[in-house]
Parts: sequence; structure tokens; C-alpha cells
Amino acid sequence: MRTIISNLRTARMTMMFILALLTTLTVQAAADKTALTTAVSEAETYHSSIQESNPNEAEVLTMIINACKTVLNDADAVQSDVDFAATFMNETVKQCKIAVAQANYAAAISEAEEYLASIKEKYPEQAAKMAAAIDNCKTIESTSQEVLEFFTQVMTDAVKQIKLEVAQANLAAAISEAEEYMGSIQEKHPEQAQKLANAIDNCKVMNTPDASQEVLEVITELMTSAVKQIKLEVAQADLAAAISEAEAYYNSIKDTHPEQAQKLANAIDNCKVMNTPDASLEVLEVITELMTGAVKQIKMEVAHADLAAAISEAETYYNSIQESSPSVASVLQMIIDAAKQVQGDDSYTQSDLEFATAFMQEVLKQAKEAVTTGVASARAATSLATKYYDLQGRRVAQPSRAGVYINNGVKVVSK
Repeated sequence: MRTIISNLRTARMTMMFILALLTTLTVQAAADKTALTTAVSEAETYHSSIQESNPNEAEVLTMIINACKTVLNDADAVQSDVDFAATFMNETVKQCKIAVAQANYAAAISEAEEYLASIKEKYPEQAAKMAAAIDNCKTIESTSQEVLEFFTQVMTDAVKQIKLEVAQANLAAAISEAEEYMGSIQEKHPEQAQKLANAIDNCKVMNTPDASQEVLEVITELMTSAVKQIKLEVAQADLAAAISEAEAYYNSIKDTHPEQAQKLANAIDNCKVMNTPDASLEVLEVITELMTGAVKQIKMEVAHADLAAAISEAETYYNSIQESSPSVASVLQMIIDAAKQVQGDDSYTQSDLEFATAFMQEVLKQAKEAVTTGVASARAATSLATKYYDLQGRRVAQPSRAGVYINNGVKVVSK
């Protein structure tokens, strides 16, 4: 009997141990990992959305995701461990979202301030609006994700609106500049002016009231490119005209002034060499300036040479009449001296030199007529001395209206 009882007790203890073991196994098998699985999945999705924009926060989240995955993949994990991991995962995501919201908010403010600095001089009105929006957003003290995201969006929208206004202003300025330039070339370059007018009209058509910032920037670029292209064509035309004018002037002086003509020919050749098919607007303008400057210099040299020749001829005639017609010679000497003064003064322009030459020639002609026709010396001298010429070289009896006249080689102002 005792043996049976002992066996029963042993069997009972065995059964209790087996039941306890089965109970433990049942608890382990029944650990619910659904919440943890969901938490890890949501964390991974969120991680993907911030990996590029917020790498620091993403790195922290990666470590927590990996730790929670260890619990998720642990077959021996008890429910309390699983629950703790799920809670910790969700809390980490929440804190990451706040950190990301703070980072995005700070970035939006920083971007707005940087944009403000870039427009404050050129667009003070829009800059003032931008500054006010920044100040308003900076007043928040909340660390709530929702509040931070709201003000980040407010800041982003403000920057977007100001950029739209700036794009509108840029386009308006580009069109205004194009219209102004068109007006400046309309008479001299009608073909290019018409092309530009067409481009302006096209841009105005595309500039609808609901045009986006991106569209406005494209239209502005089209307008700017059109002006640039027209300016290039005008520069090409101006250079061609400058070379043509230089060649025409060369032909007019090559027989009478061979030295200056050769200089001009060299300048023309040099400019033609520099005028390559791919020459930029700036290069073309420089070449045109060089060509214009060369012609101006040669014209000045020719004017000096012509005046020197006129003075030389007058001096020769003066020597021939000095004894026979002293009064006429005396007046002629005064004119020669005045012409020499012009010749030696660098402040006189080409037109001054040309006028002095023409005046010298006219006085010499009058002197020759006075001597040839036998007019008395005193009368001849008086006649020469009292003759007036306007700035176009035309002889006038007396100054009849206000202006500048020449008498005895001296400028006289009549009021």
C-alpha cells in the first residue's frame, strides 16, 4: 500500500512538473508581437521618409529599429519584453518626429532668412514682407510636432509667395528693359526692333494672372535671351557699319593722305580679323569701339594735316605780298597766327581744326581777290578784318542773332 501511495505521489509530482512546464511553454508561445510588428513597420516607413532630409534623426531611429527587431525575432521573448519594445519603438518615433519637425522648422527659417538677404536691396517691398513673416514664426515656443509643422508650412508658404512676387517683378523689369531697348534701336535698327517687339508680345501673352513662379522664371529667361540675341545682332550690324564707314573714309583719303590711309587700312584689317563668327556681344562692342576710335584718330590727323597745308599755303602767299600789299598781309598774318594757335592747342576738336582750315582758306581766297582786283590796301585790310563767319563756315555780314561767330580768327559771342 505504501508503495502504491509513494508511486502515486511520484506520479502526481511528475504530472505537476509537466503541467508547469506546459504552462511555461504555452506562455512563451502566446507572446503577442502584433503591436511590436506594427510599431517596427511604421518606424521603418517613417525612417525611409526622413533618411535623406534628416540623416541624423534617421541614424538614431535605425539603431532603435534594429534593437526592436532583435526582440521581435527572439522566440524566447516574454510578453513584457515585447510590450516594452513596442512602447519604446513608438515613443522613439514620436520623439524623432518632434526632432524632425524642429529641424524642418529651423531649416525653413534659415532658408527664409537667406532668401531675405538675397532680395533686400533689389526688392525692398518683398523683403519687408519676408522679414515680417520670419519674425511672426520665430515667436512660437511650443515643442509640439503639430505646431512646429504648422509654422513650418506657414514659413514655407510665405517664402513661396514672396518668390512668386519677385518672379513677377523680375518679368516686369525684363519686359520694361526690352521695351526701352527696342525704343532705342527702332530708328537705326528697325529689323531687330521688330523682332524684339514680337518677342515682347509673346512673353506678355504667356504672362497669365495665374502663372506659377516656375513659369514666370521661364518667361523671364525667354525675354532676357531675346534681348541678348537682339543686342548681339545690333552689335554685329554696328560693327559692319563702322567698318563700312571706315572703308569709305579710307577711299576718300587714300590719294590725298596716303600715310593716314595706310594706318586706317591696317586698323580695318585688324578689326576684321577679330570679328570671328562666334564673337560675343562684349567683343563686338570692343571691336566697334576700336574701329570708331581709329577712324576718329585718322580724321584728327587728316584735319591737322589739312590745317598745316592751309597755313603753309597762306604763309607762302603772305611772303609774296608782304611788300606790295602790307595791309592785306598784316590781316593775313593775324589769321595765320590764329590758325597756328588752333593747330597747337590739343583742346581743339576735329571740327575746330576743320573750321580753322576752311576759315584759313576763305581768308586766303579773299586776300588774293583783294590783291588781284587792286583794292586799296587799307580797304582790303578793313574788308578782311570785318568779315564774320558762323560755326558752319558760312560768311555773314554782321551777327544778326545770338550765337558764336568768328572774326579775325577769334571766336565772338553775340548776345
